[in-house]
Amino acid sequence: MDSKKIHRLAGILFLALAATLSAAQSDSGFFRKLDPRFHALVRTDAPALHPRAIRPAATDRDGALRYGAIVYTREPGALRTMGVPVHSVFGEFVTVRATADQLTRMARSASVRYVDAGEIQYPMNDVTTGLTGADLIHAGRVNQTVYTGENVLICIIDTGIDWSHPDFRDPDDPFKSRILFIWDQTLTPVSGENSPSESGAGYGVEYTRAHIEGELDGTASGFVRQRDYHGHGTHIAGTAAGNGASTAGARYRGLAHRAGLIVVKAGNGSFLETDVVNALSYASQKAEALSRPVVVNMSLGSDAGPHDGTGAKSTAIDEFSLSGNGRVVVVSAGNSGAENIHLSRSVAAGGYADIFFTVPSYTPESGANNDDFDFEIWADGGAALNARMTSPGGESVTQNADGAKMNHTEDGTIYLYNYISAINGDRQIRVSVYDGIASVPPASGTWTLRISNPTAATVSFHAWLYDRILGGETVILGGGDSDYTLGNSAAEALIVGSHVSRWRWHSDSGSNMSYSGTDRSDDISEFSSIGPTRDGRQKPDVTAAGQAIGSSLSSDATFATSWILPGGWHVINQGTSMSAPVVSGAAALLLELDPSASSTRVRDWITGNAVTDMHTGSAWNVRWGYGKLDVYLSLMKAANPTADPGREICVYDQWNNNYAYHLSAETRAALRFTPSLDGTVAGLFIHTSGTVSVTDSVRFEIWSDDAGNPGEKMGKTLSRAAEDMNPNTWNYIPFHVHRERISAGQHYHVVVYHNSSGNTLGLLMENFHVSYRCKLDLGSGWLTHTYDFRIRPVIVQETDVLVAARGFLEGPYDPAIHEMRTTLFSDGVIPDVSPHPEDPRTADAIPSGVVDWALLQLRAAPEGPTLASRSVFLRGDGRLVDTDGTTHEIPVSAPEGDYHLILKHRNHLGVMSASARPLSATGASVFDFSVLSGLYGASACLLEPGVYGLFAGDANGDGQIKVDDKNDYWWIEVGRAGYWSGDFNLDGQVKVDDKNDYWWKNVGRGSQVP
Repeated sequence: MDSKKIHRLAGILFLALAATLSAAQSDSGFFRKLDPRFHALVRTDAPALHPRAIRPAATDRDGALRYGAIVYTREPGALRTMGVPVHSVFGEFVTVRATADQLTRMARSASVRYVDAGEIQYPMNDVTTGLTGADLIHAGRVNQTVYTGENVLICIIDTGIDWSHPDFRDPDDPFKSRILFIWDQTLTPVSGENSPSESGAGYGVEYTRAHIEGELDGTASGFVRQRDYHGHGTHIAGTAAGNGASTAGARYRGLAHRAGLIVVKAGNGSFLETDVVNALSYASQKAEALSRPVVVNMSLGSDAGPHDGTGAKSTAIDEFSLSGNGRVVVVSAGNSGAENIHLSRSVAAGGYADIFFTVPSYTPESGANNDDFDFEIWADGGAALNARMTSPGGESVTQNADGAKMNHTEDGTIYLYNYISAINGDRQIRVSVYDGIASVPPASGTWTLRISNPTAATVSFHAWLYDRILGGETVILGGGDSDYTLGNSAAEALIVGSHVSRWRWHSDSGSNMSYSGTDRSDDISEFSSIGPTRDGRQKPDVTAAGQAIGSSLSSDATFATSWILPGGWHVINQGTSMSAPVVSGAAALLLELDPSASSTRVRDWITGNAVTDMHTGSAWNVRWGYGKLDVYLSLMKAANPTADPGREICVYDQWNNNYAYHLSAETRAALRFTPSLDGTVAGLFIHTSGTVSVTDSVRFEIWSDDAGNPGEKMGKTLSRAAEDMNPNTWNYIPFHVHRERISAGQHYHVVVYHNSSGNTLGLLMENFHVSYRCKLDLGSGWLTHTYDFRIRPVIVQETDVLVAARGFLEGPYDPAIHEMRTTLFSDGVIPDVSPHPEDPRTADAIPSGVVDWALLQLRAAPEGPTLASRSVFLRGDGRLVDTDGTTHEIPVSAPEGDYHLILKHRNHLGVMSASARPLSATGASVFDFSVLSGLYGASACLLEPGVYGLFAGDANGDGQIKVDDKNDYWWIEVGRAGYWSGDFNLDGQVKVDDKNDYWWKNVGRGSQVP
C-alpha cells in the first residue's frame, strides 16, 4: 500500500538532531545560522554529545562526503568563490551539495542568512477516466477535438519509472518510447554516462529517449541502469500519462496518454528536499528548451516544516509556477488525515501548556539512533517561549528561548532546539527523544513537554508529531487532532486530496479482494490530509480518486499478489500520491487546449468546475477543497467561457449492505434513472460481483419508460466483450456512439443482458436502502426487484440549436433534373452508421430519397475550433435532414449564439458560410450552400448557372484533391461496386468516369475551410 507509512522504510535516515551548544557560546551566532542537523558534522569539541548527522547526498571520487543543503542567500557568487557547487538558484535561496567544511564556511559568511538541511520528503484509472469525464475528452466531445496531452510535458519527481513498461511506449511502435529524459539523481556516472547539462543538475545520471530506445530495440542492452525498485513512481506515471497499451482495450489508460514524460528519480522511498528543488529547476529548463508547457507532479511531502508556504520547496514551486505561462505544479495533500499528529494551543502571558506523549511498550531496534519520536512547534511571530521535556522517570531537559540543548538521560536522549526561524521569523521549537546511547532507548510511559510563556502577551502555536514510531509501535500525542496536516502548502500548487473510487477488486491470482471495515466508496479517504495551511489559506484545492487505484506496475518492485491486477501489468495502490497524478493529467489536457495558460488560470479552471455531492458537502471545506475533480467540465469551460456545461452521475445505490445477483442468459436486468440534465447518456458504471463466467459479450441498452417499466429501446445496442468485464469491481462502459437525446425529469432505463447460455454475470446489489428502481425480466415481462443494482448512468448536458440548410454535391448532381441522383439509396449500400468519425451517428433505417451521409459543423470563427458536429442525410433536392429523413430543422448540440456553418462530405471538398449566423433553439432560417456569394472564400463548383456545389475528388477527406486520392483510393477500388471512397459521382460503381470527369478536373484544388 502507498499511503505514507508512519513507520520508517528501510534505508531512510532518521532526522538528525543537534548537540548541546553551551560548550561553545562564542560560536552561538554561527550555530544559529546552521541547521541543527548539520551540527554533528562540524563540531569537534564534544564528540560524545553529537547527535545523528543527516545522510550525505553524494561521495566525491576522493572520498569526501557532500550534503544537500538549502542556503538562504542572495549572493550565490560568494558561495562559488568558496568552491561550493551551486545547483538551483531561486530568489531567496540556492541549493548546494557541500562538504562539512564548506557548511561551516557558509554559516560563517556574512552573505548567508541560514543553511538549511531541508525536510525529508516521503511518498504521499480504468474507472478514473469515467469518474472525471476524461473519457468524453478522449472521445472528442470538447471542441470536436480529441485531447490527449499531445505536445505537453509531464515531469514525475519520484522513485523512478519502469521505462520498459508497454504503457510508456509508443503504441504504434513498441521500440519507441514516450519518455524523453530520465534523471537518476541516485547514481554516479560510469563510463559512457553523463550528468545533465542543465544548470543546477550537475550530478546523477541522465538518460535520453535515444538511450531508452536503444534498450527497447536491443542495440544498447544494459546501458540504462535506472530502476524503480519501489514502484511508486511507475504507478504515478501510469495514472497521469500511461497509454494502457499493455492491456486489451487500454483499460488502465491515464488522462494525458500522449504527453511526453520527463522522469526524475530523486530517491527510493524518501527524498532530500534539495534534490526535489533541483528536479523542479531541471523540469523548468527542459520545458524551456523544448518550448512546451509542463506539468510537474510531486506525490511527496512532509509532516515537518512550517506548513505556511515559506519552506524552500513551497517557495521553489511558487517561483516556478509564476516564472512563465504553461507551468503547473500538482502536489499530494498528504496522508495524515486520521493520524492525530497535530495540536494547537494558546499560552497566556506568564502561563504554560503541557503536552503529553504516550510511548507504548515496544522492542527497540539494535544499535543507537534507531528509535525516536520527533515533535515540532511553530508559533506565529518571534515571541519567546521556553520548553521543558520530562521523561516518565522524571528526567528533564529545559531550553529557554534562543538556544539548543541535548542531554543523555536514563530514559533516553533528549534534544531541544528553540530559535526564531531564519526562514519566516516565527518561533520554531524542535523536540527529539531518541536512543543516543544504544543501551538507553526512549522509555515507555508518559512524556510531558511544558511550553511556558515568559512574555506579557498570549502566544499561539501549532505543532506536529511528525515522527512517531518506536520499534514498530506508535507514540500517541495527547489531545492530538488531524487538522492542519497538509504535507504541502505552496500557494501556487494544486494540492490534491483523495476520495475512494472503489472498495473491491479482482487480483491476478484469481482472488476477490476488498478493504476491511466500513465501505467508504464515493467518500473521502480517511487518510487524506486536512487543511487549511497554518497561515489560514484555503487548501487543499480538490480531491481525485486515490484509493484502490489500478495503474502501471514496475517489474523491479515487489508487491503481494493480492494487489496485482489481472494480466500482471498493473497494481492496486492508494494514497494522495495516487490522486495527485489524476489532476496532473487533467492539467496537461488543459495545457494542450491552451499552452499559454498560467498556473492560476489552470487552477481556477479545475477548482471552479469541481463537483460537489452528498459526501463533499458545500465547498470550500478543509477535507474536500472545492470538491471532486471533473476535467470534462473544466475543459469545456476553458474552451468556451460562456458555456454552461453539465455532467452528472446518477447514483441511487448506497453502501450499507451488498448482495450478489447472478444474471443468467434468460434474464434481463434494468435500472430506472431520472436525469436532471437535458443531454445524452455518456456512459455507465456497473459493479460486478465476484463471478463473471459469461463467454458471450454483455449487452447494454437505453430504453424509454412505460409506467415504470422499460418501454421501447432507444438507438443501438452496445456490446462489451466478456473478457473486458472485471469481476468484483466497478466497470466503466463508454456510450460515445449512443447519442440518443434524453430530457431532464423524464424516466429512462438501462437494460443489461447476455446470451451466454449456462453462464452468469454477477451483479452487485444493495439490499438495505432500496429505491425500487430495478426491474427483472425473467422471460415473461418486467417485475420489480427488491434490491438495487449498482448501475450508475453518466449524463452529459447537451443543449441544442436548430440548423436548416441545403447544399449540393458535384458528383451526383444532374443539371437535367436540377437535383442529385439517389443511386446509393436505390442500391441499398448506404451504411446505417455515419462514415464521419466526428459524429458516428446511427440511423435505425436509411430514409428514402437520400443521396448520402453528410456532416454539418459549427464554428464561432472561421479559423477557430469546430464547436459541434452533426451527421445528417443529404436529400436529392439539397435539403439537409435528420436521421429520420424528414426533419429539416436539425438539432445540433451547441449553446445559442452566432456560428459559421460548415458542410462536409466524405469525398467532396467542404464549404463554409462567409458570415456567422444567429442560431437558437426556437427555429432556423435556411442557409443555402449553393449560393456562391454566401460562401467563405467564394470557392465552389459551378453546377449550372447560379447553382454551386462541393467539388468532388477528395477520396481521403483531407481537404485537398491530390494524386494520393487517385493512387491510394480510386486506383485500388476501380471496378468495385458498393460504397467506396473513389466513387466520386456516387452511382455505386468505381469507374474510369470517376477519375476522368471529377478527379482529373479538380486535382490541385483545396477546401476553403481553414
